Formats: sequence, structure tokens, C-alpha cells
Amino acid sequence: MANTRGKTRTYNGFSTVWDRFKKPLQERGLIGPGLTLKGLRHRIATELRESGVNTRDIADILGQKTKSMPRWYSRDAVLAGKNVRTFAYLEGAEAKAVRASKVVKPAEKSVRPGPKTT
Repeated sequence: MANTRGKTRTYNGFSTVWDRFKKPLQERGLIGPGLTLKGLRHRIATELRESGVNTRDIADILGQKTKSMPRWYSRDAVLAGKNVRTFAYLEGAEAKAVRASKVVKPAEKSVRPGPKTT
């Protein structure tokens, strides 16, 4: 993000902009006191992870180069809902595998090799 002179913002510059942005939101009761940029990053990463977004996509959204930081930021995610969807998918896949393995029409001729004749 660039400042008014077209230069890259410093941490202090960005912090100042953030404070100016959040004060009116706090006064209106839209956000609680003490919200920090890092806290906001943790909250967003956690929400995305709980929604089933993969860590590479979370890294892209957060502007991270590696997948390790989104894992760190989303470490408090409660994945019970995601696990329910995953198990439902696996149960459906298992049912398909069982159906696919059933013999629909028995072969008239065996495909197993018979005794060798020389």
C-alpha cells in the first residue's frame, strides 16, 4: 500500500492510518477496544480455515509467501463443521466404491490363467 507520496507505507505510517480508521468504528460500537491488525489477521485466517478454505488460498488473501503463516494464524480454528462435511464426503465415496465393486454381470469365461501346457 502506498502513502500519499507514492512511497511504500512504513509500519508506523500504516499503524496511524489503522488507528484513524478504527476509532470511529469503536465509538459506534462496531468493533471492540484493543483490536489490532495482527488480531484482525488471526480472526480472518481462523474464519477462512473454519469455512474450509485451504492454507494456500489463505496465504494469498493475507499476503503471505508461505503456507506456514496461515497455519499459525488459523491455529485456533474449530474444524468440527469441516470434519463433518469431510466424513460425509468419504461416506459417499465409500458407498460409490462398494457399488462399483459389485459384479453386475458375471463373466461367462474365467479370466484367470489356466494350468500351463507345454
